[in-house]
Amino acid sequence: MTPVIYHNPDCGTSRNVLAVVEAAGYRPFVVTNKGVKLCRPSEAVLDLLDQWPQGPFLKEDRSVMIDAEGNRG
Repeated sequence: MTPVIYHNPDCGTSRNVLAVVEAAGYRPFVVTNKGVKLCRPSEAVLDLLDQWPQGPFLKEDRSVMIDAEGNRG
């Protein structure tokens, strides 16, 4: 699977999603567009991945997306 990420480097949610996808071992095709708005919270990407990265990963508000044991927060 090659995920396609429409990435806004100025957006914390977009940066988190890209970091999680890459840490999970995927090499995404990244389309950079500063006008991109995400309609989902960053943890929604976990529903789309076959494998998750080892945590911890935090959301933009510092709440846990993936804990240190690799469990969804």
